[in-house]
Amino acid sequence: MAATGFSPSEYGLYVTTVLMSIGFHYFETVKSSLSLQWLSKEEAPAFLGRLIAVGSFSALVAFGLVWVLFKWLEPGYVWLYLFGGSIGLVLVILMWAIFPHFESKVPQNKHLVLRKRYWLFYLLTFMSGARRQIFVVFAAFMMVEKFGYGVAEISLLFIINHLLSLFLALKIGRLIGRIGERRALTIEYSGLILVFAGYAFVENAYIGAGLYVIDHVFFAMAIAIKTYFQKIADPRILHRPRG
Repeated sequence: MAATGFSPSEYGLYVTTVLMSIGFHYFETVKSSLSLQWLSKEEAPAFLGRLIAVGSFSALVAFGLVWVLFKWLEPGYVWLYLFGGSIGLVLVILMWAIFPHFESKVPQNKHLVLRKRYWLFYLLTFMSGARRQIFVVFAAFMMVEKFGYGVAEISLLFIINHLLSLFLALKIGRLIGRIGERRALTIEYSGLILVFAGYAFVENAYIGAGLYVIDHVFFAMAIAIKTYFQKIADPRILHRPRG
């Protein structure tokens, strides 16, 4: 992130984007696997919702700062990326030095596992990844290219998104625990069909922003994919026996 502002060329963007993508996917994988190991099946939906809410709070701070900087100070991309990357590096060092290290009772399985019985989980994960790309890349690009949103406006949209997640994620997690994964995912994908159809035809900037916000709220429903896998997975997939 710190290097992104100094790499305005096409290939520089490729390199920094791929590097950040590797970090993101590594973090998401480790976070998900640890959550499924440490949480019981009963508490997992609500706790995963709480994790989303905590992440939304930190994002609120970050995007709020971006909005203030670009609205009033206009520091430029180089300094904004350098500042964000430096803060991230400082936080990593502090967490590594201050926070305790926890040892799992059962060592984690560290190799890729493919099983035919998990085909539905793989399909749901594939669809979730495609949906994430539509939201993260194409929907945001539409807001900029079609409706002329600038950095401050996009940051404000992100703030609204994470405010809603802060208050709704825990409730959505509890709802999933109550109604089950099948119903939760049916609600999510039925809603996304309407949202994506709206993206195709929307001409009003405010309606587009509304669809973008609704799209983000549905992200919390993806908890159901993780808790579904937790229920169907062979314990040996999540853990490696001692000895």
